[in-house]
Amino acid sequence: MDKPLRRQTSFIGWYYACALLIPLLCGGFLVSAPQHGGYALLWLLPMAAPVVSDYLGFKAPPVAVPEAPKPIRWLPVLLALAFVGITLGLLLQSRTWRLDSPQALADTLACLVVVKFLFGSNAAVALVAAHELIHRRAKLLRALGRVVLILCGYEHFFTEHLRGHHRRAGSLNDPATARLGESYREFWRRTVLAQFQNAWRLECRRLRLGSRPSWRWLRHRVLQGVIAELGLLLAIGLGFGLLPLLAFVLQALMGVRNLEAINYVQHWGLTPTPWRTDAWCSTYLLLGLARHAHHHRRPKVPFYRLEPSPNAPELPYGYFALMFVVAYANRAFQKAARAELRRFKMNAGA
Repeated sequence: MDKPLRRQTSFIGWYYACALLIPLLCGGFLVSAPQHGGYALLWLLPMAAPVVSDYLGFKAPPVAVPEAPKPIRWLPVLLALAFVGITLGLLLQSRTWRLDSPQALADTLACLVVVKFLFGSNAAVALVAAHELIHRRAKLLRALGRVVLILCGYEHFFTEHLRGHHRRAGSLNDPATARLGESYREFWRRTVLAQFQNAWRLECRRLRLGSRPSWRWLRHRVLQGVIAELGLLLAIGLGFGLLPLLAFVLQALMGVRNLEAINYVQHWGLTPTPWRTDAWCSTYLLLGLARHAHHHRRPKVPFYRLEPSPNAPELPYGYFALMFVVAYANRAFQKAARAELRRFKMNAGA
C-alpha cells in the first residue's frame, strides 16, 4: 500500500472512535444526576443523529483499514469495560429514584424511558463489542466478552454464535436467521428460546453429557452462564433494590432486542449471503457490523479490516433506523426487502 493511501485509511480508522458516542452520553446522564422530568428526556435528543443519518443514507467510505491506530484496535475492550462501569453507575443512581410522590414518580418514569432507549442502545453497542471479543483467540478477551453477555442475560450467545450460527446461517436450521415473510415479532418469539436450546445442546454434545450425573456438568458453559445471570439478578435485587433491578433488566432486555433486530435483518429471507448496508453510523458506531457479509466469510478478521460486499442484497436503511422500522413498521421493511431480493436475484441471473 502506498503512503498516501495508508495515511487515508489510517485517518478513516479513527472514525471508529465514534462508537464511544453512546457510552459517553450514558456517562453524562449519570454524572449530571439527579435528573428531573423532561430534562432527563433531553439526553435522548443526540440519539436522533445516528437514526436520521442511517435513514437518509449517509454512506461510509468503501475501504477497509488494514492498519488501524492502536487505540482503535483496543476499542472493543474499552467499550466492554465502559459498559461494566456504566451498568454499575446505573445501579447506584437508580437507588435514588423514588415513587412516593407524583413528581418523584414522573422523574423515575422519565429516567426509565432514558434507560430504555439510551442505555438500551449502549447495551447493544456493548453486545457488538462482545461479539468482536468472543471471536478473538486470546482467552482473556473472550472472557471479557462473556462478562458483557452475562450482564445482558445472553451468555448462551457465546456458544450458539460461534458454533451454531456461523455454520448454519441462512438456513432453516439456524434459529438466528429470519424466514421469508417472518415479522420481527414472530422472529423474536422464536429465536430467543431456540438459540438458548441450540446452545444447550451444543454444549451437551461437546461434553458428551447424558442423563446420568457427571462432574462434567461443571464445565457446561451455558449452565455456567445461567448460574451467573441468576446469581447476578439475585445480588442486585438484594443489594440495590427493586428499582435498580428493574433498570438493570430493562437495559439488558433492550440491548438484546436491538441486537436481535439487527440479527433479524442481516439474513432475512433465508439469504445465504448476508444483507449489506453502507450506512456511515452502522459501520463506525457499531464496529463494522454493517460489513457482516465479509465477517461471515472470514470471522477472525478484526472489525476495522472488514470490507464492503457489493455483491449482496442491500438493506433500505442503516441499522439504527431499521431498529425502529422493523419494530414499528415491519410491513414497510418487508415490502422493501422483498423488492430488493427480487432485484438482486434478477441481476444475479443476468
